[in-house]
Amino acid sequence: MTEDYVHIRPTILCRMGRDTVEAVTVEGEDGRAMVVFRSEEEAEKFRSYTGLYPEAEGFRAVSVDHEQLAAFLEAHSCTLVGMPEPWGEGGVDRFEADVFIGMLEESPRS
Repeated sequence: MTEDYVHIRPTILCRMGRDTVEAVTVEGEDGRAMVVFRSEEEAEKFRSYTGLYPEAEGFRAVSVDHEQLAAFLEAHSCTLVGMPEPWGEGGVDRFEADVFIGMLEESPRS
């Protein structure tokens, strides 16, 4: 029996200002979610397809480790993570932020 692994290099879209960093978040009825992609490539596919969060407006796709992501989640008061399915497949996986960070901490490193 073989196990399937999904390799995730958490990537967020953010705009860095002089004294601030603004990550992309979404407000919902159940809390604020940070949009986290599986990789920089997925983030770029999303931006290319939607035209949202362009570089011309200062947004960049930034890969982060679990500690950095936890800090971004806390700084932006996010209790949820929204991870779009590989772009073009539709759907968004939603996770409690602390559960998502726990999964990243326990995952094997590549």
